[in-house]
Amino acid sequence: GAHVVKWHAAGSDKENTIFGDNQVLVSGGCTVGTRAITLAISLGYMAIDLFGFDTCIREDGKSHAYEFDNPEAESIGEVINIKIDGKPFTMAHYMLGQLFDFKHLLKTFGKDVVFRVHGEGALTALTSTAEVIENG
Repeated sequence: GAHVVKWHAAGSDKENTIFGDNQVLVSGGCTVGTRAITLAISLGYMAIDLFGFDTCIREDGKSHAYEFDNPEAESIGEVINIKIDGKPFTMAHYMLGQLFDFKHLLKTFGKDVVFRVHGEGALTALTSTAEVIENG
């Protein structure tokens, strides 16, 4: 009689049918971070604090949240430069995807959910500006 919730990060329509007709799909974006936010909202959390969710690389080439010190486990890859309301940020392509996914979350849930982004990264800039994003 227990209620069981299954969650997976599949993305295609075919993959999303593995649980049958009684499934509820929870989307969330291209990273575990944005998917976790969407999952938290779907579970009823309406105040979300984000730590280490900076979505950019420091001027010295390192991440704000953690070091990219094991190239066998993770690589930054090619980086790009953007500006958010004139402030420059350097990021990997997946970070840019996460930035736009988070912007979509703000538009979708911003009236109902309180997002508090701690730190000085791109997401902090995005939540405190007019959201002008341009190639740097």
